[in-house]
Amino acid sequence: MDGANQRFMEGKERWLANHLIVYNASRATGGANPFNQNLGTVDTELPVQEFDLRKIGSMQTEAGGTAKEYELRLLRETDNKPDGSAGTRKVTGSTHAIRAYFLPWGGGRTYCGKLGINAEYFFTPTLNGCTFGWRGHGPSPSVAHSNFANPVTQQADQNAMDADMTTKFGGSLPAHMLVKTDYKRAPIGLEDYRSTVVGIRAGNTWHFYYQNYKAESLGGGKVTKTGIGLCIPIV
Repeated sequence: MDGANQRFMEGKERWLANHLIVYNASRATGGANPFNQNLGTVDTELPVQEFDLRKIGSMQTEAGGTAKEYELRLLRETDNKPDGSAGTRKVTGSTHAIRAYFLPWGGGRTYCGKLGINAEYFFTPTLNGCTFGWRGHGPSPSVAHSNFANPVTQQADQNAMDADMTTKFGGSLPAHMLVKTDYKRAPIGLEDYRSTVVGIRAGNTWHFYYQNYKAESLGGGKVTKTGIGLCIPIV
């Protein structure tokens, strides 16, 4: 049976419609910026990295069904075994690595870059108040991931994100944006709505999608994730 990586690369948007991807910056080696990338520019192509999808459980969809949930990890990233000892992902000649562009996340800053034809996929850390934007069609759109918080309320500061992205894009906001109000709903209790952004290149054109889900804190520190929209185009 093909692994999750192969099934994702074969199914693309169809796979995203029935499976959730999360990027846990607190678990990933190197955190939100595992490759120590600088802020970049909208005219500089991002480096291509190798990733792995690792199943972490199942989730309930809004329609009442179930779907599998996967964590996006660096391909050779160490996992802990059940006994607490360190284990490493076994990589062989038959391993189907997901080669993708990656855009970091960071508080009080906007990371940006440009995509190209050296990979068919693009990822950025999970959005939880951040803004994602992109400009341009064809094989080399510019992308940005911005995060600014109000120092008093500690809530997402959309005005600050818009201002910094306007500067990054040379005086105007990118034509396509995914902002907090697009993927956040009014929380109930300890619910927290988040979004995963995935880019897929088809020939010479990039398409961007987001997966909307909620994380609900329960007793004992457990977290369950419920899919709201699993493959929504960003237009």
